[in-house]
Amino acid sequence: MSSRYGIPVDDDELDDQDHCQPLSPAQERFLREAFDLYDHEKIGEIEISKIVNLIRAILGQYVTKTNVMVTLNSVLPPEQSKSVNQNENCMVSLPNFLRVMVQYDYANSHAREEKQLRRVFELFDEVGKGYITVHELASIVEGSSSQSPLNEDFAIDHEYLNVMIDEFVDNGKVTFDVFQKIMQA
Repeated sequence: MSSRYGIPVDDDELDDQDHCQPLSPAQERFLREAFDLYDHEKIGEIEISKIVNLIRAILGQYVTKTNVMVTLNSVLPPEQSKSVNQNENCMVSLPNFLRVMVQYDYANSHAREEKQLRRVFELFDEVGKGYITVHELASIVEGSSSQSPLNEDFAIDHEYLNVMIDEFVDNGKVTFDVFQKIMQA
């Protein structure tokens, strides 16, 4: 499997303790905001088809309504899971949405992404000085370097990159934290 950055990923590289870790407060807040975008009537529930859309958008995983229904059933008490089985258009509450996202390993997807970004950063920080140059950053982001490990569908436009450099980069040196902010923005 490879990441969105085109780097081969071995899920076994993550510690066993990371598997299905609980959501951090920031992750939970982000997921609540995403849920609220679909909860137009502010009733605290959204259709299961919207959960499918959120999983696809947030995690980049292709899932079907059936996949989500099976996952939802696995996190619900038996009396609630019966209604999911019988109702393909069932509504999902925020707490159950959060449970589903934990099952889809939302928290670990961020740990994997950070690990992948670190690999990309280290490819350009070959001697381990702790930073890359603005030129190297541009090569990574724009994919102009033959070394660039990014997928061709991942791109940040040049104007955006310049704004990010002006805002975050000091002395032409891009630290990993700055690199991560730019790549995840």
